[in-house]
Amino acid sequence: MLSSKEIRKGLFFSFLFALPLLPLFFTILRLDYTAYNNSSDTFLYLDIAKNILAGRGPVVSFNVYQYWTGIFYPATAFVHTGFSYILAFLYALSPSITSLILFNIPIVFINLWLIFLIAKKLYKDEMLGVWAALIIASSVSTEITTLRLLTEQVSLLLTLFAVYIFVADEVLSRRKTVIIGLLLAIGIFIRSSSVIYPFAFFLAALWPPAQCQGNRNSKAMPKYKFLQALPYVLLPLCALALYEAGVYLKFHSIYPQYPAAFKNYYLATFGGNGSFTLVNLAEMSKVLFCILRVLIVFALLRAYKVLKAKVVSGGREALLLWLAVLQIAATILFYPYMRIGEFQWTRFLLLPAVCLLLLSMAELKSFCLRFFPRTKKLLFHTILAIVFLSNLYQSALVLEVYWQEARAGIKVGELTALARWVKENTSDQDLIAVSEYIIGGVYLDRPTVILPSYNALNNNKLGVFVNIYKPQVIIFEDTLPIISDLERLGYAEARSDLGKMFEILTLTK
Repeated sequence: MLSSKEIRKGLFFSFLFALPLLPLFFTILRLDYTAYNNSSDTFLYLDIAKNILAGRGPVVSFNVYQYWTGIFYPATAFVHTGFSYILAFLYALSPSITSLILFNIPIVFINLWLIFLIAKKLYKDEMLGVWAALIIASSVSTEITTLRLLTEQVSLLLTLFAVYIFVADEVLSRRKTVIIGLLLAIGIFIRSSSVIYPFAFFLAALWPPAQCQGNRNSKAMPKYKFLQALPYVLLPLCALALYEAGVYLKFHSIYPQYPAAFKNYYLATFGGNGSFTLVNLAEMSKVLFCILRVLIVFALLRAYKVLKAKVVSGGREALLLWLAVLQIAATILFYPYMRIGEFQWTRFLLLPAVCLLLLSMAELKSFCLRFFPRTKKLLFHTILAIVFLSNLYQSALVLEVYWQEARAGIKVGELTALARWVKENTSDQDLIAVSEYIIGGVYLDRPTVILPSYNALNNNKLGVFVNIYKPQVIIFEDTLPIISDLERLGYAEARSDLGKMFEILTLTK
């Protein structure tokens, strides 16, 4: 039983963790989602969820990446649908995009508590855990992933639960090892890129213990057997293998499947510009520094000590390091053909930011104790307060952009009117081709395919696109000069009262 003092402390910490989330909460309540959403993935997952509720099963008609022809396509062949099943359940309870986004708030709140508990277990320091939770809560990564229907926060929830179980005890029982394996398996079906996380747990379980202090040949070192670490990868990967076997037997394809009907427009970019690996690495470093600030230096110092087995927590801190390193490396290596912008990096770096933050704060504390013994607490809390306030200010600037969009009303009004026009002038299974700006801003509630533009449009002719997909309606910003080309292909401008922001053409033959 918790004492009254522990209950009061828990309530106080909950209040602290909730404060940075209040601006996000009010933004979701007060603004239309079109003011702050610019992620097509939001509608991809929602589209699968709505098809599940409609009785079609895990199929998708939101063809954002031009993977296939036709209207409905089995989603399991190219994306894991666990997150969409969660959305389907929630959408059945409250059929509103806003209510689905609002559900992110309690998930984030639980994640902050898990960050606190992990820090407390690792470093026996409650204030270190409080600061870690507050800094993550105030970060742009949390802001971006909270205001959209994305897999990051749910994936982080499962991963942090697994991390907490792993770090809670020096020696794990078989039951806890199985629980970790199951959590990691579920996480893969929520967010497919988390397939690399089991390897981080495997490596951490094999890590030399802290008492050896870098001497791997020490007789004092316990014999960490390979078989003891194997369940961390066997359970998740066996579950994945069984799932993929079922997908192959039914659809004769293995995830991720890219049908040959039309090349992914990212590949067109790759063909025109070459590799973006170094550019992505530089962009990642910039975004990570914007989240951790000066703490990135202490994270690197701690990483060196972990690799040299010079830290007290041994393999438990190695887990944090490997989770961060594997996530970053996999993201950079997986996208050599496209430039990952700041928006995407703020999403992809959520887990690495959490792990590196915990490592950096432990090293910062050690640094303050060693070099500033008289002002150790003051310096420690001052640095963390500056990082927290800097993140809070940066997040506030991003929120201000969304509120300005809402106050101006142009974007929200145009996109809302466009969605209404589509609903009133097209049937349920009419295929609509729209530009990337539209496909990431508003849910049209129709089978949708992205209209190629820029390099993809140049390399893959518009006529080829029309012959493959034959969309009933094509909608794009008026800055794209393709009206005359579309008219030659059998389209005519439609009458509408949407203003001058968008061009709408309908198929006439």
